[in-house]
Amino acid sequence: MCAASMVYDYVYGDWWQRYYRDYAPGYRPHIIRQVPSQEDIDEFYRLLAAAKLYDARTKQPDCEEESKRDKLRKLAKDLGVEVAFP
Repeated sequence: MCAASMVYDYVYGDWWQRYYRDYAPGYRPHIIRQVPSQEDIDEFYRLLAAAKLYDARTKQPDCEEESKRDKLRKLAKDLGVEVAFP
């Protein structure tokens, strides 16, 4: 598995755990939902940039799985934030 793919898995799991799990529609409506901060999003971009550099150096360029991008993109949209994939 390439490093960029691991970043997608890590960020998805982290955001799902911190921002979505207890706030899924109909699950606990009395809790005020929080969303990833700009700092969280910037951290994702920093991790992804470092992972892509590592992947390029280990001859695994562009090895991310589109399904992982889609999964993270959907979660971000559900949380009301936007992520882009350079």
